[in-house]
Amino acid sequence: GLSCPGKLLIFHTTSLIETGHTSSSSGFFGTNKPKVPCLHASIFQPSESAVSVAKECVRQGCGVHLFVLSHQDVGGAWPGDIPYLTGGALHTYSHLQGELDRERFSTDLKRTVETDTGYKAELRIFVIRVSPDLRVSGCYGLFVPGPNPGRVTMATLDRWTTLAVELAHSRALDESRGVAIQVVLSYTLRSGDRRTRVHTVTLRCSRQLQDTFRHYQAQTLLTFYCKKSKEVRPLQELREELQTEVTEALACYRKHCCSASVSAGQLVLPQYLRALPVYINSLRKSEVLLPGLRSSVHQRLQQRCQVLRMDTCSTATHFYPVLLPLVSAINTQPEEALRCSAASLEPRGLYLVHAPLTLLLWVGTQVPACTLVELFNTSCFSSLPSGEVRTEGRDGCTESINVTSASRDIIKDILINSFNLWVVKQGDSCEEALQRHLVEDKSPNGGASYADFLYHLHVNSVRLLQ
Repeated sequence: GLSCPGKLLIFHTTSLIETGHTSSSSGFFGTNKPKVPCLHASIFQPSESAVSVAKECVRQGCGVHLFVLSHQDVGGAWPGDIPYLTGGALHTYSHLQGELDRERFSTDLKRTVETDTGYKAELRIFVIRVSPDLRVSGCYGLFVPGPNPGRVTMATLDRWTTLAVELAHSRALDESRGVAIQVVLSYTLRSGDRRTRVHTVTLRCSRQLQDTFRHYQAQTLLTFYCKKSKEVRPLQELREELQTEVTEALACYRKHCCSASVSAGQLVLPQYLRALPVYINSLRKSEVLLPGLRSSVHQRLQQRCQVLRMDTCSTATHFYPVLLPLVSAINTQPEEALRCSAASLEPRGLYLVHAPLTLLLWVGTQVPACTLVELFNTSCFSSLPSGEVRTEGRDGCTESINVTSASRDIIKDILINSFNLWVVKQGDSCEEALQRHLVEDKSPNGGASYADFLYHLHVNSVRLLQ
């Protein structure tokens, strides 16, 4: 298979031992620990050897998929840079000793082999002549960056590949002509055929800030900022930059788009950016940018790579999960999603928390006995199963809990990544896993609550105008 594009599947069964020997610090299992301490080093910075191997994979069109069957959260080198930089993925399991791990391994392997993939991909972004003052200033995603942000080469791509593009202009754009951008994507199919797809997008321009704020989309901005966080810089600097950009945007809106009758103490948010502060606060205090209490470096690195692959809808759901009350779904249709706060949880309630990487079922201490019997075949709260259980997903796995037809439909609709269900009982030790997803509250790792963050944004934006 030398010099042949395709997928390289690696199954690693021994522990990832980090070593200080130079000869062992290369390739997939090389350590990212710098030999000389550097204040500006980031835990997310790939090693030079990993980047070198990834570049060779890109040149050959080889996507690496690594299955680590003896994953350990403590010690060892991080092996995930090369898989993600080549369009592949890293899958970790705990020695495949449990049935749940074996089922997940089988599902992951099947998806990896059957996913339609393009090889030796090249993405070129052109600004058509009607927009000579516009240029591509940045492109962000999971790929090996090159000298030209308007030209990206990738080893492989599939329907989950996502990128974020940043445009900049040196002079005022012509409102009457607008902006025209052309994207050319070329890739090779498994059959060897070369395909090229051309997309042309025309965008309006306006010198009126009100028009600009009117066309903002909070979820799109969140996705852009999330992918831009891939930059190798100190995490605290990235967190502060996020807060500064949102503060300046609110100050700009307050100065140019609000009436003179707005008092200094009145909070003003653009209509289409009302969700942006809660999104940005969730990103700032997530384990992508802030260490968790019980999360290892490996877990943070893997989660970061998974998040950077997400599209706009999945990114928004990850940083503001869907919180659904399910007790009412026993006999009627489920209610609307609730705010992600502990104040939304009632002891008599049963709630489903869904994010692209997580599916949690929170059970209150005062849930009616008839509901417990229908769901778990027991009427005693203390005897409920806790932790990870199996549900009937898209592949028809064997059930461990008898979910009702209504709630089963909800689970099947949102269980899109073959993740199993975690049952969390109120007051249980594993309830900390739920607290990380209640993004409007103060997080266990010290991240600010949404109310506190919004207050600081308001105060700082007013100060900028004084």
